[in-house]
Amino acid sequence: MVNIRRRLILAALTMVSGHAAFAQRPYFLVNGVHPGYSLVNMKPSSAPANQPNVGAMAWLPDGRLFVAGMSTNAAGGTNANRLGASNGYIFSGLTTATTASTVTIATAGSGYQMPSGAVVLGDTIYVLDNDSGLTRLVPNGGGYTKQVVYSGLLGYLTGKSGSGYRTWTGGLAYKDDYFYAVVGMGLIPGGTSEFTDANIYRGKGTVLKISKTGQVVDTVAGGVRNPVTLQFGPEGQLFYADNQGSFMPASALFPVNNGSFFGHLKTPYDNQKRTTPAIIFPYGSDLTGGTATNACVSRVATGFVQLKTGRYAGQMLIGSNPQNGINRIFMEKVGGQFQGALFPFSQGFGVGPGSGSVAALPGVLPEFRANVHRLTIGPDGLIYVGGGNSPGGASSGSHGIDGTPTGGLARLVPNNDTIFEMKAIRSLDSTHFEIEFTEPIVTAATSNFSVTQGISVQSTGTGYGSGYTAPSTVATVSAVSLSSDKTKVTLTISGIKQRPVVTTAGSTEDRTWGTLIQFRVTGLSAVSSHAMWGDGTGGGVGWYTLNKYGPGVDAGIEPVSISRSTSAPRGSLGLQVVRKAEGLLVIAPQVGGYTVHISDLRGKTLGSFQVSGGDYFVPAAALGGGVSVVEAYGAGAQRFAAVVPKM
Repeated sequence: MVNIRRRLILAALTMVSGHAAFAQRPYFLVNGVHPGYSLVNMKPSSAPANQPNVGAMAWLPDGRLFVAGMSTNAAGGTNANRLGASNGYIFSGLTTATTASTVTIATAGSGYQMPSGAVVLGDTIYVLDNDSGLTRLVPNGGGYTKQVVYSGLLGYLTGKSGSGYRTWTGGLAYKDDYFYAVVGMGLIPGGTSEFTDANIYRGKGTVLKISKTGQVVDTVAGGVRNPVTLQFGPEGQLFYADNQGSFMPASALFPVNNGSFFGHLKTPYDNQKRTTPAIIFPYGSDLTGGTATNACVSRVATGFVQLKTGRYAGQMLIGSNPQNGINRIFMEKVGGQFQGALFPFSQGFGVGPGSGSVAALPGVLPEFRANVHRLTIGPDGLIYVGGGNSPGGASSGSHGIDGTPTGGLARLVPNNDTIFEMKAIRSLDSTHFEIEFTEPIVTAATSNFSVTQGISVQSTGTGYGSGYTAPSTVATVSAVSLSSDKTKVTLTISGIKQRPVVTTAGSTEDRTWGTLIQFRVTGLSAVSSHAMWGDGTGGGVGWYTLNKYGPGVDAGIEPVSISRSTSAPRGSLGLQVVRKAEGLLVIAPQVGGYTVHISDLRGKTLGSFQVSGGDYFVPAAALGGGVSVVEAYGAGAQRFAAVVPKM
């Protein structure tokens, strides 16, 4: 078992060895790979120079991994989304290999210009690319034939003077016979959107629903600026991550629903009320990590995975660019709306051979000199990490890294270490938050917790990243209570604000993102005597995006179907529903408190309330006129759900 305390001491010594390291990682966050995992290089020596520069990853049915690589040309400015032709690669033997020496690589497809997403259907590989749009690789003998499925609004618009009118794609998802592709705006150098030619924006800045034959069947959402990823996450919800810039105060993770508008003007739905971020990534004062009170956690949030097993089951890991690391997300739903907490998870992936580097941090590979761009869970259940670099270096303010990038492919292997850190943060009401830890703590007092908040408002102009407010307003922690198992503390806090009520699209209230609250924990001792993993100083830090006051329910919990039978005894069938003309009688499996949430099939909340006792009644008026989804959450985070037809 790894000695965590020793790791932290070594990390601290490495951290102060040279200021050049600060260009690669925030100094006040975690230093190295999470002690609960080992990072194993999976990039074979036979890989082309500086590849794979990972743009997209997808698994083939036989266990091989397809990677769409980006070119490593240092193009920028008007050609920043056209780095030069790049290839696709197939890696074989990953899931059975213990080292990279037995992994083989073969080329599959070429001519990509910064690919951003990949999906495998049967033996056909679909790729979303900045230049050629949605393409597919069809097996042809021993190789693949590349075909264009949809180009449409994608790509680089030629024939325009000045800015180049580049368009970024940011991810490809697939569900129920349809692709979902996210398309950004035309951007001039520096990231501010060009507003002088409205024609170039027609239909851009959107999430598109595309058939397998290449027909756009729906414009799902608008207001997209510069997308980075589009994937399905907890509870089958589609999420996309955007980059800070015009109309985007910071990088953020948004839930995507029909009719969503994310804030960037001159796109479809820009007359609608805004969809608030589920997670805001602290933007900070500079690329070196800012300060402890103005953190730069992720200038660009990249690809994510949802963990299905282990101590963080249901939570997400998401890459960071150019902070060269991975962050962890705990998500909950309050009134059907996603919000939650962000925690540093691993840091320093870009540290290695090259200009401005220092000795590798604990667990970090010298072969992985790249941003964490994509994450995927393999058929073996392990997490595979794809390294990718955009043009330019970190010191120039771009999204690359200093020195010579190499690309990277590695996997995270869980070990048996017990890690002491914050596991989750939950909103309980307007004055109470709950912090859950991975281990029991000895005791807690108000002096152990520092809470600050900031409320960002989207700018009405095109200023780059304008509107961000760091969590710097101090909130008073007046009381702390410890749970009976000593793994949770409830903080009584005054002054915390939720997002204001919105009545008018485009108003200040509408442009207000949810409050970003920083929780810093110091001086706590675990019963096990393990040191805290969290901010490199023996303390922990997390950021909670508050849209609505709780209580909520943990997202990512697999539901247990509600039985409609009433003949079985209590407890044998989970929640039971008895339909009556005046509503629904819900029979709980055991006596206790439950949270009941009712929504329609589009996700609109119809009702959310607390109940206690064994049985409770849902009136017909609360179910609306159509099909409803009834969810109930009980003790132990058990979740029940059922679709209830029209009464």
